[in-house]
Amino acid sequence: MIARTILHFILLVLLSSVAISAEKTSWTTEEIADDFLKRGLLTKEQHALLRSNEFLDSDCKSDKHSSCKPRINFVGGQCGLTGSVDIIDEKGKYTPGYTTLTWDISQLGLRVEQYPAALKAFNKWNASAEAAWTELKDVHSKAVAIANSGAKRVDKLKQAKPLLERAEKISEAMARAAGFEYDGGCGAGEEDSQIVRFSFPEKPKSALYILQMEFDACKRVLSDPYDTKACEAWMNIQSSNELSGLYRYRVVWSDGGISEKPFSALSKGKKTVEVSR
Repeated sequence: MIARTILHFILLVLLSSVAISAEKTSWTTEEIADDFLKRGLLTKEQHALLRSNEFLDSDCKSDKHSSCKPRINFVGGQCGLTGSVDIIDEKGKYTPGYTTLTWDISQLGLRVEQYPAALKAFNKWNASAEAAWTELKDVHSKAVAIANSGAKRVDKLKQAKPLLERAEKISEAMARAAGFEYDGGCGAGEEDSQIVRFSFPEKPKSALYILQMEFDACKRVLSDPYDTKACEAWMNIQSSNELSGLYRYRVVWSDGGISEKPFSALSKGKKTVEVSR
């Protein structure tokens, strides 16, 4: 549960990683790109390529976004791709990491999807970049196949580990060749969380919750995001749940009926989620 709580906070940090302290409290990637275009720091062509690109970053070192200039960071707001496969105990067995396998593969998919636009925006898309990207795409395809296989969790992690490590090296090499940044990392202060309880009209057959970002990652990677063995981010609802972020619950009733809805835990204190049929 501690590892899961840390993961929840890290993912919240990632959500705000493109937000820059300024006259506003937060900036979306689109708003950042729009501001750069308005100030003549991006051409219209660059703006079109980068407006929804998670790897658009800035050199901002002040409190005002108006003084920032654009740059590309090929790590972006990510924590890297190997958080799910890095931790091995003394007996050589994997213990839960700070990310899940589906999350890491989903983040790799984002690189495959958006690296070309970032490279093209700054005229860095060439034969060498395309060859590296093709290899990255192949690694992603193989990792997706592993995630959707029927193998045991530990076997999936062992099979995915060299692929995800290879993907990191390819990503770093692509950034270096283009003259882009490749830095990042995860850090977090004390988490604000709510104690969330659930109220049911009758005893359910099963009751689960999942962080919305993790669910979205499972949808992008897995053929069945409701397979709890493959999408490990699903957690059993407890009598008391310490949560922080945007979630969804899925309750299966004794007659096979299903209730599924989003809910939030965005402050301190306590709240009760009323689950209806």
